[in-house]
Amino acid sequence: MSVGAGFVRMVQLPEPGSSGAPARPERRSIVVDTWAPEELAAEAIGIVLADAAESGSTVSVSIAYSDEAQAAALDAALRRQEVTNFRLVPEHAAVLERLTRDERLADRRTLVLYDLGSSGLTVSVVDRSTGSIVASERSTQLRGEDLNTNVPASEAIADSADLIGELAEQSGLLPDVVVVLGGGAHVAEVPSVLEQRSTIPILVADAPEFTAATGAALLAVPVAKPAAKPRRPSRTSKPRPGTSWQVAGAVAAGATLLAIAVIGFGLGYGRAYFGPETVASTEEPAQPVVDSGPR
Repeated sequence: MSVGAGFVRMVQLPEPGSSGAPARPERRSIVVDTWAPEELAAEAIGIVLADAAESGSTVSVSIAYSDEAQAAALDAALRRQEVTNFRLVPEHAAVLERLTRDERLADRRTLVLYDLGSSGLTVSVVDRSTGSIVASERSTQLRGEDLNTNVPASEAIADSADLIGELAEQSGLLPDVVVVLGGGAHVAEVPSVLEQRSTIPILVADAPEFTAATGAALLAVPVAKPAAKPRRPSRTSKPRPGTSWQVAGAVAAGATLLAIAVIGFGLGYGRAYFGPETVASTEEPAQPVVDSGPR
């Protein structure tokens, strides 16, 4: 699942050898509407875990986060739902994990991640050999929701192509490919204009709006079974179309991996450059996966 400004996206993967599990990943989108994204994600997880407990299924939950503040907010929201059986995964680690399964990128070391969501664009230069983000910028000059309303955006897309070149130059690396992610990748004009303006090859990820969510699911592993069944969230308020209530009954008998990827929320705006001293740091790198258990 990915939680952006407009949607919460859920990915469920069948565990190898599980009976009754779907042959392919199951993907769902939930409209955020007026919800706080963390609260909506927590309620969706609570509903899925409650259904899983009732059906005897095993569910592993993996949540991708953008920064430590967001991780803390998600942790608090989940614990309010009495959910303690989950893992937190840095968003870029989840994206890179998904992209390692893309054969088109097998020999590509340096990537530009062009993530166009409903609320804005994030462009990042990533060194796959270290798993580090070398340079990144977030902007709202180009938004997926503008593309969905047929607002002319060719100039903004062209400007974003120039941004790719600027970040590549600042990083000191020579990117092998630009990977287009997010719901905006479905708009044909986006990769088309980028191909015209950029000297770097352009590649659109498979199911681009679910890249982080799928990567988080791939990183999920079964965690300790909670001592008590998760509490089913209260349904005292009237359900709205496209909200978390649609996830009820999503878990079939058998084991699944549920991924929640929180993207495009809690991110600052402007350019961030991580110079060579960061890559060469002698400090131990942060672990890509953090378990969260009962406290």
